[in-house]
Amino acid sequence: MGNGKLTELDSMKTLWISPIHNHYKASFLNRLAMDQGIDLWVLAGSAMRELGHGRYQGDENFQRIDIQADKKNFGFRWPVFTTLFHLISEQRFNFVMVPTELKYLPLIVFAFVLKLFYRFKLISYSHPIIGTQVVEPRQKRLAKFLFWFYDLVIFYTWKSRDRALTHGLVPERKAFAANNTLNTIDIWQHYQFEINNDRPMTLLFIGRLMPNKKLDTLFAYFERLKQELGELRLIIVGDGPLSGLVQETVDKDHDIQWLGQVTDEARIADIMRQVHVVFLPGHTGLSIVHAFCYGKPFVAMSNYLHHPPEIDYLEDGVNGLFLSGEMESDIPRLVSMLSNPGTYEEFCRNAFSSAQKLSVQKWCEDIHAALSSEVEKS
Repeated sequence: MGNGKLTELDSMKTLWISPIHNHYKASFLNRLAMDQGIDLWVLAGSAMRELGHGRYQGDENFQRIDIQADKKNFGFRWPVFTTLFHLISEQRFNFVMVPTELKYLPLIVFAFVLKLFYRFKLISYSHPIIGTQVVEPRQKRLAKFLFWFYDLVIFYTWKSRDRALTHGLVPERKAFAANNTLNTIDIWQHYQFEINNDRPMTLLFIGRLMPNKKLDTLFAYFERLKQELGELRLIIVGDGPLSGLVQETVDKDHDIQWLGQVTDEARIADIMRQVHVVFLPGHTGLSIVHAFCYGKPFVAMSNYLHHPPEIDYLEDGVNGLFLSGEMESDIPRLVSMLSNPGTYEEFCRNAFSSAQKLSVQKWCEDIHAALSSEVEKS
């Protein structure tokens, strides 16, 4: 359409720019295209396989246009700009989603200029503070500058939206939210809630093997926890640059099992049934949602200062633990959760209850509501 005026009868034709189009992002975008009747197109960057990313293996219900550019250079590659121009000029989208990150500034400005001619709405699915969760004057100025280009800013969590409004980063009329999640429908096809009463207790690390995941801290806590609990196992799922470190550690400790990268949800469900707690001492993100979907308490560290917005979902002492980074005080908390069956069961039930509030259906509804708000304004 692209004439700047939307009506309820119009399809909300949307171009979603996805510099990192990995399996989990494709999966929940697929659900958006299926459930909400949005005519969804995705401009997909290269999967960063060296960082442990994988491609979605299922059928896609959206139009995907692949481009050879990864997250590091996506905002500067000429083919990205030419492809974006041709798509917008030919398809006449109602909405174009460009991520709000400084590295994409040339792309944001380019899309903003195109908007003046093709009269689509420029939208973002965004963090509240660009680059950090620590509110600093420079970051606030940068966030306000970037958000100025957009007609609509959809934040990763509702708490993120509230913080952005509190700090005056974006006008309330532009601010919406959709709690970032996974394709919970796919997950729950393979899993029904249960409490794992098997022994020994088993920890799970699931994620890319990156320096910001703090694997050295994971191994240190595992060793100390074993001293307190006796028998204890650790399963690691993931691949990435630190695979050598993981292999060395596994060779030394036979209580640790490394399964490599696993993206098939049926297999992940089998793994989750074996474990009791998901523990990521560094960068967290959607691993929190993944754990909660299987009713597993999540353990994270508060001394890691750059958690993604999904850390908002973790309630210390309710659906998991937010440890201090001081082992002397942290280990007793872990022991208390794992060694008391009643306490552990309550954590599990709370985790699964949290997942119900983070369903992909609710995410789709919130995205749809945000886009519909622009239809009503037109």
